[in-house]
Amino acid sequence: MTEGCNFESILSDIQERKSSSSSVVSLMDDTIPIPFPFPLLDNDDADLNERIAFWDSPSTINWFRQRGYTLYVRNEFADQPWYSEPALGCKHPSEMQYPYPYYGSEENSKTPLRALDLSATCQQGKIAYAQEIHDPSHHVAIKLIVTDSEEHRILYFLHSQGMEVLKENCLIPVLNILSNGSFSFVVMPRQMERCGLLPRERTDPKCHSHYAFFAQDTDRARCRLSYKLAWDGSGYQPHDTMQGEIDYNPFAYDVGMLGRVLCMRFQHLAPQIPMLAPFLDKMVTRNIPLRFNAAQALQFFEAFLPEISEEVLNSVYHEKTKASDYEWDRWEGLPPDFIKKWESYREPPVPFSTIVLRWIFSFERMPYILPVVRLWFFRITLIPSRIGVFLRNLWRLAFPS
Repeated sequence: MTEGCNFESILSDIQERKSSSSSVVSLMDDTIPIPFPFPLLDNDDADLNERIAFWDSPSTINWFRQRGYTLYVRNEFADQPWYSEPALGCKHPSEMQYPYPYYGSEENSKTPLRALDLSATCQQGKIAYAQEIHDPSHHVAIKLIVTDSEEHRILYFLHSQGMEVLKENCLIPVLNILSNGSFSFVVMPRQMERCGLLPRERTDPKCHSHYAFFAQDTDRARCRLSYKLAWDGSGYQPHDTMQGEIDYNPFAYDVGMLGRVLCMRFQHLAPQIPMLAPFLDKMVTRNIPLRFNAAQALQFFEAFLPEISEEVLNSVYHEKTKASDYEWDRWEGLPPDFIKKWESYREPPVPFSTIVLRWIFSFERMPYILPVVRLWFFRITLIPSRIGVFLRNLWRLAFPS
């Protein structure tokens, strides 16, 4: 992938494209007003009904239709306005080309393509779902962003790289960026796994997506984002910031999120495939420095996969009969010699102090208060060491050697 980027040239390109397409835009509604506060300020709550009204308004629907997209519609349940469903009929294709994932309907679901708009990102009015008019089997997620923001520039850079480059580098595909004055709408393939569908190739973005560029020599173990960014997501977030942490490692967080998804789907198969226990424990461990990074997780998986017999791999396994949290004992019932061999990978029980912090975190407003309190106490603990450094420096000034 292209190393680095010149954001000034990108912005210049954006302006050139806007001017060159002015004749086309004049045939359509130029912009639609955003009637709710965006982006939200700290501690502000989004009005879900206000945002639903925006996405469902005839002017918004028509604006996107003019640009080739038909927004999902709300279903018939008046008491559940946060569900939306495709407006256009589409058959379930047997194959899909990148970047659109394969999907097939679940037999026990009358509405397999229904979208549940209850994630933090969706509740802030950022996300809606739609279909491409020219091919209704192409389902997309549309995200509201601020024009000329850092996120907008990064997404535009990714979009300018082309699909083949994004596919080669395993990056989230950006299908389109629709300009709307001070705001823009970025279009990406819809995440089918979150809709109760059957993804064949995971090419689509999670709701939890934050973009940033890092130099190639960046130490990923030292990267940090604000704890508030961890709240955006699709419901599979690990508990990395639920104890009042002030920040988190986004790379470790993504591995933990993928690990939690795998736990929810496959951890009940540990008795049949014991290696799932150390593999999954290392992906979701609370000890972040010891958590697998993406390369380590792939290396570990590729190492133990050949050791699983064809008979086990080809067996038909039933779905788990009950929901289970990802912080679950995946080692229960495994052979003692296996447990002893891999005991260094085993995740210990959740300590009482962590349980207490999570309980405090669960109260209203505590997600904002607890990190500040913990940061204050952390800085208090640094006072003795800082006084010691000050005295040592003062001694060296007074009595130089």
